[in-house]
Amino acid sequence: MKKLLKFGLAALMALGFASLATAAMYKWVDKNGTVHYSQQPPAEGNYETMHVHTESPSGSDSGSQSKPTYSTPDAGNTSGNGSSNAIKQAEAKGEAQRQQKCETAKKALQTYTTYRRLRKKDGTVIRLDDNERAKRINEAKSAIREFCQ
Repeated sequence: MKKLLKFGLAALMALGFASLATAAMYKWVDKNGTVHYSQQPPAEGNYETMHVHTESPSGSDSGSQSKPTYSTPDAGNTSGNGSSNAIKQAEAKGEAQRQQKCETAKKALQTYTTYRRLRKKDGTVIRLDDNERAKRINEAKSAIREFCQ
């Protein structure tokens, strides 16, 4: 009876450690083009399953662990409810939007650093005081850091 209990405990431990070695992640793109990663699939919509494989250290004395590796299904295959082609299209759209925001931020920075008077869309001209100008320059620089990677 003790041998059976020890064997059962060893089998459970082995299964527990095996589950730590591979985990599933889900990747999807929302309607705004934002890519999300989660351990649970989205409630609705297309998604792609990614498998995370962790490896033990490769004999190094430092004790540091190697980084997990990610694998996705082949481009032609679908996983779960989703199509990786749709995800790639949404990622491309999101990248185009990011690039557009980057260009807009660069133009804004150039405008704010060059001019003190600005023409609004309705045609009225406004003069920026030093504080407002500095605030807009900082906002443009922040947008450049965010979108122009």
